[in-house]
Parts: sequence; C-alpha cells; structure tokens
Amino acid sequence: MPEAKTIGEMTVTERQDLLAAVADGLDQSAREALEVGDQGFALNSHSLASMIRGSTEDLSRHELQAAELLLQQGIAMIDQFRTRLAGDPQTTVH
Repeated sequence: MPEAKTIGEMTVTERQDLLAAVADGLDQSAREALEVGDQGFALNSHSLASMIRGSTEDLSRHELQAAELLLQQGIAMIDQFRTRLAGDPQTTVH
C-alpha cells in the first residue's frame, strides 16, 4: 500500500486524479440521492463536483489550500450520505 502523502507532497497528476475521484464520487452520490428522493443533496453534491472539475487546473497547481478544503468537504458529504443511506437516523445532509 502506498504511503500517505499530504496534498503538498503529491505530484500535479496525483492531485488531479484525487480531485477527479472525489468529483466522480460526488456525482455518483448525487445520482443515488435522486433515486431516494433527496433532491437537495443531489443538487449540492453535483454543484460541488462541478466546482471541483471546473477548477482542477488551478486547484492542482496553485490553489492547494482551496483544493484541500474542497476535497475535505466533498469526502465529508459522500461519507454523510453513505452513513444516512445505511440507516443512521441521526445523520442529516445539507
């Protein structure tokens, strides 16, 4: 298993791949949210995915703090949605 790296230690290609993976996960969660009738989460998830994709060049090369924040938000949204889908009534996704 590869050693964990900070975003600053990653290559530009690694950052771009990570951004794309999170954006893909957000879009997948948006599709699943629509299937269960959660249009609000679907819109928020798709919007964040679009923001990440539209800014990948700057995020992967120059805006590392912004990239880190968007990645954290995206991963947290995916995790919250998955937890809620698993039946945890305490989880609310905005």
